Amino acid sequence: MTEKLFTYEEFQSLIDSSYDGIHITDDKGVTRFYNRACEEIEGISKEDIIGRSVQEFVDSGVYPESITLEAIRQKKRVNMFQHINGCNRQVELNTLSQIRFNSSSKLRLNTFFFK
Repeated sequence: MTEKLFTYEEFQSLIDSSYDGIHITDDKGVTRFYNRACEEIEGISKEDIIGRSVQEFVDSGVYPESITLEAIRQKKRVNMFQHINGCNRQVELNTLSQIRFNSSSKLRLNTFFFK
């Protein structure tokens, strides 16, 4: 049996301390994790985004387009230059979406990073 290197809380704290924004959604585009760097980059708080669909933020104009929704639609890795209108400020980001599939080829998780 392999010993775990980190507890869930330790792993979450490690990811949360990254300088790169890490935004993790499920296969429907609902935000499951959003680190502090995302809050700083986009100007959107965790409380305002976790549990909500990325589509809501597209519909409201915060995200003019969504790399998350595009990766889910294409079912493959996507890279794009993305414009964000968060909290009365505009940010332009190079984003990368990395998707994962489970053993039955069903989309399991969509993650994107801000560079």
